[in-house]
Amino acid sequence: MRVYTFRKICYNMVKDLNSRRGDRVNVGDKIKVALEYRHMTVQELAFKMGYNSPSALYNKFKRANFSEEDLKQICKVLNCEYEVMIRLPDINREI
Repeated sequence: MRVYTFRKICYNMVKDLNSRRGDRVNVGDKIKVALEYRHMTVQELAFKMGYNSPSALYNKFKRANFSEEDLKQICKVLNCEYEVMIRLPDINREI
C-alpha cells in the first residue's frame, strides 16, 4: 500500500505540474519527480555525479539548463532512461 501511495503522489505531482503549466513541464521538474521515486535529494544526486558542491546542479535546475551529457549522467545515477524526439508533423516524421 505504501508503494502505491508514493506512486500516486508522484503521479499527482506530474499531473499538478501539467495543469499549472500546460505542456511546459521542464526537464528539471521531471528529474525531481524521478528523484522522488528514488527517494533521493538533489544534493545526493550532485555528489553521486561527482560535484563537490550541489550548488552547480541546483543552478541547472533553476535555469532548466541540462546538457545531453548531464542527462545521461543523471539517468545513470537514477537507473532510468530518457528519450529525445523531434516531430515533424507536416511530413509525419519523428527523428
